[in-house]
Amino acid sequence: MLIRFHVENFLSFRERQEFSMLPGRTLQHSHHIIKDKDDEGGLSVLRTAVIFGKNASGKSNFIKAIGFARNFIVNKLSPTGVIPSVKPFRLDRTYLDKPSRFQFEIKLNDKSYDYGFSVTRKEVIEEWLFEIKKASEKKIFTRKNGKIELGRIDYTVGIQESEKITSEKQAEQRLAFVGEDTRSNQLFLSATMERNQPYFKEIYEWFEKSVIIIKPDSKHFGTEFMISESVDFIKSFETILNQLDTGIEGISLQEVNVEQEFIKAYPFVDDLRMAIDELKPDTKALFPMPDNRRFAIKKDADGTVHGYKLMTKHKMIGEKDQFDFFEVNWESQGTQRLMDLIPSLFLLKQSQCTIFIDEMARSLHPTLTHELLKVFLEKDDLFKSQLILTSHEDFLLDLELLRRDEIWFIEKENESKLYSLEEFKPRYDKDIRKGYFAGRFGGKPMINTYELAKTLEEVK
Repeated sequence: MLIRFHVENFLSFRERQEFSMLPGRTLQHSHHIIKDKDDEGGLSVLRTAVIFGKNASGKSNFIKAIGFARNFIVNKLSPTGVIPSVKPFRLDRTYLDKPSRFQFEIKLNDKSYDYGFSVTRKEVIEEWLFEIKKASEKKIFTRKNGKIELGRIDYTVGIQESEKITSEKQAEQRLAFVGEDTRSNQLFLSATMERNQPYFKEIYEWFEKSVIIIKPDSKHFGTEFMISESVDFIKSFETILNQLDTGIEGISLQEVNVEQEFIKAYPFVDDLRMAIDELKPDTKALFPMPDNRRFAIKKDADGTVHGYKLMTKHKMIGEKDQFDFFEVNWESQGTQRLMDLIPSLFLLKQSQCTIFIDEMARSLHPTLTHELLKVFLEKDDLFKSQLILTSHEDFLLDLELLRRDEIWFIEKENESKLYSLEEFKPRYDKDIRKGYFAGRFGGKPMINTYELAKTLEEVK
């Protein structure tokens, strides 16, 4: 679970900004909190947060900062390559050569950790991992100026009981060697996983498996295979589509002629044929098309290739038990967006993950977005994950839906600033939307309508 995140000198963020999932003093909606088992001294976190801001305020840059850090940790980088996507704040020349800094405080099982790093396009400047105690911190490792110092580490991880006495010292020496051999453009956390050193595996896997980022144009390309492998998934997916009033009666996978319907319709035929040929036997892959269609490819153990496309089922008017099937790209943008978001609801239910959705309301009716969030928050016995959204839609500014500490704003005047509604402490009966549009909380576009109308009149 995410406790706190800090970012500095990245895209529109110049000075260090803090985002927190720690509950404030608000007593309202106590069921929105994931409470620690140790009620006396444990650390509880919020289940959701919504970040509001005008266009170009930095909402998407916040998501990009999370995404950059995650990708840098879990994706391999060429030994001689520059570190991609490091983009320092550009409007202050003194910051161009400074490192970008990312820091995560996370809670895993009954322990809390502080992990972070600072980096330029050329090298990692700093990296650290601490276990956070109630009244202190325990150093696990630090890295500065290319030197890695190991703290207190349990070297019995992965060692058989009978081998502990002779192997702990060897394990420590192996980890120290990995530290010495870590490249300047590589994180030590990533290097330990590459070299099969299991000591920080839990931290690494949180970034790899539990941090999920959904952008406005993200497509959930696993739906096709989930449909082919689980009858329960199909039933749940169809039920939710029906409950959300999409007009869709069902979904199915239709097998297609790969050569005729897929390959010849693809703009880069030779590249596609090569990609399919290179698929290993008994594997699956998904291929998006420029017109928003997508095809699932399955290669059998004997090398036979099968192609499938996702179809939606609609009832024919005036004809009992008669249906027609539509390709997904025939559906409205809102329905397509829903079909990509629904699997995320299953993830929120099935595992303890932290999902970031940039502009969740894109193409969706305001009421639908409001009710989806309401279901997530009210079913605290069902969902134990975290959901963090960005939005510029004011209909979510509702204290009957959200706590004060769950509402955040990003405001930009040359640089992006991040702050919580908790800092303003409005009354529960206060109309937050009215205060937002009055500019009380910032994050609202300031437009001179008179001058805008005058300019439009003068356009020839």
